[in-house]
Amino acid sequence: MKKRVLFIALGMLIAVFTTSNIYAQPFGFSGSFDFLTEGVWRNLQIILMFILGGDEIFTGELLFIKFLIFLLTLVILISALKKVPTIGENERVNRVIALLIALIAARYLTTEAMINLIWLPYGALGVLLSSLLPLIIYFFFIESLGSSFLRKVGWVAFGFIYLGLAYSRWSDFAIGGQWWQNLAMMYIGITIVSVIILIFERKINRMLIVSAIKKGDETQRILLRNDLQKDLDAINRALANPGLSSKEAGKLQDEKKRIQQAISRLN
Repeated sequence: MKKRVLFIALGMLIAVFTTSNIYAQPFGFSGSFDFLTEGVWRNLQIILMFILGGDEIFTGELLFIKFLIFLLTLVILISALKKVPTIGENERVNRVIALLIALIAARYLTTEAMINLIWLPYGALGVLLSSLLPLIIYFFFIESLGSSFLRKVGWVAFGFIYLGLAYSRWSDFAIGGQWWQNLAMMYIGITIVSVIILIFERKINRMLIVSAIKKGDETQRILLRNDLQKDLDAINRALANPGLSSKEAGKLQDEKKRIQQAISRLN
């Protein structure tokens, strides 16, 4: 229940922040709803600035980023404090300490440069994952094809597409005067990765097949070990029978040793 309330509150905050940004644009709608949204967002800014600290520069997007850093710190601290002896055993104390430390950490972020220092790596991670995701999806799709010729044609086409994207958007993505100061270099990098995969395509496909076979072998090993353990339990129950003859007990002991050796080899 508490988690639902937290997520609902966070969702409402994000919605108000997004809506206020939309209606702040020149193409936004005017009227009473615009005025209401702006008023709610201003009040939220005052509350967040009081809790998280800051001055007049911490408004709008910068204040929202500071709030997200506070949430991220809080979640990490709650998870980390659970591993601390004594403190981690008391969930309420754990949450209070995590909340206090997260608030102190957020209030310590007093300049825009400090916030960007923390936030920019996450932006870079998002850009990297967004750029590599098409490559990852395409990789598993192409490598699932049975024909080696089709796989190679697919990688050639993929490389040419990204090379064409880099060529057509080179001037749009330029961020500096040097050739390497261009965001389209990510497209060039993916093209190079495609060429490398094309060269070693046969080895890569063979490695994927071997990996799939090993996963199947591991599953069969687990099932066989489970069946042997059941047989071993049955033998132990039979050996516990007082009416068992010495000859029968000897045979069961031999079978027990054989099963134990087999289980040890499977482990």
